[in-house]
Amino acid sequence: MAFSDKELLEYIKQPLVKHKSKNEDVKIIGYKIYYGDGRVLRAKGDYRSLYERWKELPYEDIQLIMLYENQEGGRFYFSGFDYYLFNGREFMACNDSRKFPYIPEKSLKYGWFLNEGKFSKIVQLAAKDFGI
Repeated sequence: MAFSDKELLEYIKQPLVKHKSKNEDVKIIGYKIYYGDGRVLRAKGDYRSLYERWKELPYEDIQLIMLYENQEGGRFYFSGFDYYLFNGREFMACNDSRKFPYIPEKSLKYGWFLNEGKFSKIVQLAAKDFGI
């Protein structure tokens, strides 16, 4: 097997990542999606309104997704994945879409490669942004 094939296999073996909290009272109250072209789109509300907004947003060129929790300063982010999914109950990310148990219509979004300089600027912007 060629070296590049081994790298690809390791890449897709990476696990499915989900937003999880040890505290059951922690809920997502909003999110921001950072796109490679500089757009930052957001949603705030309950899970139903977050899901409806999610389905309307552009589905490709995602660089980072920041989730905001219902506790002071609570944030969680996904970045560097090929696939992002919100099914109305859980936020998930991975590099192999076959790992998602179910993909509802319009709920799958795609991450795209971006050069290091532009990506670093997006990460710095997200790190400083605490408001939804």
